This record gives sequence, structure tokens and C-alpha cells, in this order.
Amino acid sequence: MRSHLKLLATALALSPLAAAQEADPNAVDWRMPFRSPQANLVPPEDMWAHLRPMYEIARQAAPDNVQIEDGIEVVLDPSWLEHRKAFEAVRQDAGYVSLVLRDSKHVADRAIAFYGAFYLSDPQQVMQLIEHIPGEPSRGLREDAYRRAAGYIQAHLGDKVEGDLEAWEKLDVGPAGQRPPRPGEFLFGFDPTAFVALWSVDDDRDHEQGLWFLARCADARQGIGVAAWMLGRDRLRELAASGSPKVRVAVADFVRAVSGLTCTLEADASADDWVAWLSKAHDEVFPPLRCVSAGLYDLYPHADRDELARVGRAHLAAGTLGTDNVLGSTKAGLPYRGFRIEKLPAPLDQLGLEPGCVLISVNGTPTPTSARLTQVLERALPAPAQFVAEFVDVAGRNKAIRYRVLASW
Repeated sequence: MRSHLKLLATALALSPLAAAQEADPNAVDWRMPFRSPQANLVPPEDMWAHLRPMYEIARQAAPDNVQIEDGIEVVLDPSWLEHRKAFEAVRQDAGYVSLVLRDSKHVADRAIAFYGAFYLSDPQQVMQLIEHIPGEPSRGLREDAYRRAAGYIQAHLGDKVEGDLEAWEKLDVGPAGQRPPRPGEFLFGFDPTAFVALWSVDDDRDHEQGLWFLARCADARQGIGVAAWMLGRDRLRELAASGSPKVRVAVADFVRAVSGLTCTLEADASADDWVAWLSKAHDEVFPPLRCVSAGLYDLYPHADRDELARVGRAHLAAGTLGTDNVLGSTKAGLPYRGFRIEKLPAPLDQLGLEPGCVLISVNGTPTPTSARLTQVLERALPAPAQFVAEFVDVAGRNKAIRYRVLASW
């Protein structure tokens, strides 16, 4: 488990968000479970003068006197509302709030910092402070922060840039100008790495809470859940195989949020059944034969890739895929010679080609015959490898697809 945490710490250190926030290259794990804050910091009084009473009033408030507005708790108390208005008028130093969360040895100050983080005016700063939660050593503070953060995440993580895309594309900003954010893009970034790290600590309760929180992120924005699954793929499989019943339920909730697949297994079903279900869901989210774009395909280690190679070799050896030495001219009038594909039996039909296209080269080497194509492909493999197939499509257009045959996920 510690080795998995080390890998996640490395991933966190390499992320652009970490690079932007952390000047010391040796201090890369401050968001990971769990910190040991030892500094005797003095919080900024202009902020704490309002956050402290807001926090105390909120702790005493009756549930029916609290409402949620835009993902944030609002206490319907005149004094609380007055302090919030005053807090919005002071200079908000998110950097110092971060410093208190990370380094202050005083639990009470960290509690106020976690509480006050959600009232900062810049949602992106709030998102970055939410990433501090998994590293908080006090379970009580962590769990209270999870609850608040889940509401904020669900209210804001799916927010997108507004505006007219057509008008944006017509903007003339000049050679030194910079376009505004593209309409339709997500407004705020969020790095799930530290929450994934909770899957690898030594407590099932932390496993369950890390899964629960990331499921809420995925409910708001599926891509965050996909990124988390990519980071913690192996550990998620371990939790599905041998986790406690509560952890397995949390695994199912996370997978449902990311993939849309509902688990019908009982929590005490066999490890093999849980792993089989998770593998099915995994292939839905991460197809082993994946079209990244029209000109790029990734082929990951999987039985499906093995089957693709077997079927391709068999048909090439039997000469049943197409016709050798086909001559023609492209739509632009350029002559070509290649191997015309007449049929594409499954799973070869997942490679972006179509019957009638003519393969003219692989990695720049001409492929006029099926025998030559076989030689070139065998030389390009095994993984890791990549090759570029150049072909003429049925409309006579010259095209190319790059295939990356990957050694691992």
C-alpha cells in the first residue's frame, strides 16, 4: 500500500496544478494522507475576525435555520449574515488559508480554515483548497470537510464557460492577443489524486469515504471520476476483490457514477464475481481498442487486442482480406499502389478502416501485398510500439491513422 501511495504522490507532484502551487520540489506530498502540521501560525485576523464567529454560530445553529445556496451553507442568523457580508469585503488571502490548513498545529485554526474556505469568492481557489482535505490528520475535520465539499463540488464542478462558440471562433485577437476561455469548456480544474490516495491507507473507513467523495465528483463531472479510476485502477480492483462489505458498496457506487453500470452483486459475493463485474465496467469506461481521434487509435493489453492480432494474422496468411497490387490515383491525381481491403471481419472493423480502402504504406514502408503488409506489421510489433498506416479511402482521399500498441494501461 505504501508503494501505491508513493506512486500517487509522484503523480501529484507531476501535475500542473501542483507545479503551480508548490515552489519547493521536495515538498510534494502535502495533500496526501496524512500531514503532521507542526507550525505555530497566526491566522490573518482580518479574515478570522469574521470567519471565527461565523463558524461558532453555524455550530450552534438548528438544522431548520440553515439552508444551502449555490453549494454553500447559509445560516439564517442576522449576526452570521452580517459577518459574511463583512468577510466578502475584506482582502481574501487564499494562500494563507492554504498555509493554515497545511502547516498549523492548532486544530481549531484548521477547523476555521476548512470552514471559511468555502466562502472565498473565487471558486477555483475553493476547488484547490478542497484538495487539502485528504491530508488533514484529524478525522473529525476531514469528515466535516468532505460533507461541505461534496455540496460545493456538485454545485460547481460541472460549470462551463458560457458564450457563443461560433462568435468565439470568429474572434480576431491579433498576434499578441489571447482568446478568452472557449465556450463549453469546464470553468474549474480539480485534481483527484489525493482522494485516490485514500484508497491505499490502512483504514476501510477512509477507503469508503474516498470512494464516496469521488463518486460525488463523478456525478457532477464524469471526467473527474474517469481520471480517478485511471490513477487507482489496480487498487480499485483490490478493494473490489477483498474489501469489506461497506467498501464494496462504495466501489459499486463509484463505478456506477463513472460508468453508469449498476452492480447487482451482494456485498458478500465472491471475489471472482466482484472482479469480473469490475472488469466489465472497466472495459466500458476504458475500451482496450480505443479511438482517441479519427487519426489516432490506442491498443491496450487485453484479450480483445490478442483476438484482433489473431484474426488479422489468420486472414492475412489465408489471403482473405483483400487484393494485392492495386493501382490507382488519388482524388488529387497522385498515383498509388497498395493492398486493397475487401472485408474487415470483427474485431478488425474497430481499427478505423473501411472495406474498399487501399493500404499503401506502414511507417513509410510500401505495402502492396498482404505478404509485405504482414512482414512490416510483425517487425513493428510487439508492444510497446506504434505504427502509422497510410491509405487511400473509398473517396480517393489520402489519409493516415497512427496506432499505439501499449505495453500497459
